[in-house]
Amino acid sequence: MVDLTIYNHSDDPYTVDLTLYRPDGETRSGERVWSSSIDVQPDAEATREDIAEKRPYRVEYDSFRDNSFQTDEDHVHYLPYDGDDDGALTFDIRESGTLTERR
Repeated sequence: MVDLTIYNHSDDPYTVDLTLYRPDGETRSGERVWSSSIDVQPDAEATREDIAEKRPYRVEYDSFRDNSFQTDEDHVHYLPYDGDDDGALTFDIRESGTLTERR
């Protein structure tokens, strides 16, 4: 299973909206597997365990400073390795409000 962790490296609280899609090759996003809004306090982290099966996903996200001002909107492709320990999807919120995926 995949665990999700978001680290907030800023002095502001953030809300991150995330949606995982299973690529199906027929639509832009594919089948939605999981979706949630996650609040992350300043200089803190938020974790959700076992959000989905360990397999490839398109991960779409939006981040909002103080739950109102949008600072980032993009997507990444989660491609797990074959190892048993690779069940983590991890993001960092930078001071600018930009999300970056840890690899």
